[in-house]
Amino acid sequence: MIDGWVRLGPCSLWDPSSGRPFDVRGRELAVFRTEAGFYALQHRCPHRGGPLALGMVCDGAVTCPWHEWRFELKSGQSLVNPKLRIRTYPTEVRGDEVWVRLDPTS
Repeated sequence: MIDGWVRLGPCSLWDPSSGRPFDVRGRELAVFRTEAGFYALQHRCPHRGGPLALGMVCDGAVTCPWHEWRFELKSGQSLVNPKLRIRTYPTEVRGDEVWVRLDPTS
């Protein structure tokens, strides 16, 4: 980890409009590739713990495969419950590698 940034791997790990789960320093992340770029958010849906990385990506949001709760990729805002937001993490592409930023003290 460099200043909180962790390398996840080459961009080629992701198909367009798909997600992948990652365990990064004890945090379960769902990392998505879209036409707009890469997004990282918490992997488990707060409703019942569904695996968000396996959800369908459409119109800038991911749908939980278990109970169809939807979350904006950019903000983590729930599209089902306006009072709910899940954690997001900054991402960068450096060369052909995807990086995610955790808290630098993690």
